[in-house]
Amino acid sequence: MNDEEIEDRRETHRPDPDRRGTARRRCILTGYVFFPNDDHVLSVRVTNLSDVGAKLHLAGLRPLPDRFTLAVPQRLLAYEALIVWKKLPDLGVIFAGRPSPEMLMRIDATVAKLR
Repeated sequence: MNDEEIEDRRETHRPDPDRRGTARRRCILTGYVFFPNDDHVLSVRVTNLSDVGAKLHLAGLRPLPDRFTLAVPQRLLAYEALIVWKKLPDLGVIFAGRPSPEMLMRIDATVAKLR
């Protein structure tokens, strides 16, 4: 997905409920944010989930990069995610593709250690 397509998705998926194209499912799931280019992993609560994005709740106020990998082991999901809105401690993301095979291996190893 190129930068123009990403920006189009950001504009399309603003949190205005009248513009949301897919149904959200309320949930309370544990998710993990994997930071790009380093070993940091942050636990988050996933409070809404759809086919195109999610609402996350942060336990702390650690700054997040605009793009990261989100894993939700309980649903066997992993996506590259882009932040589209912030109202800390909550934020909304859209999914921008699947993680690389290397990132999937990192996710599997990290989740195995956490269980």
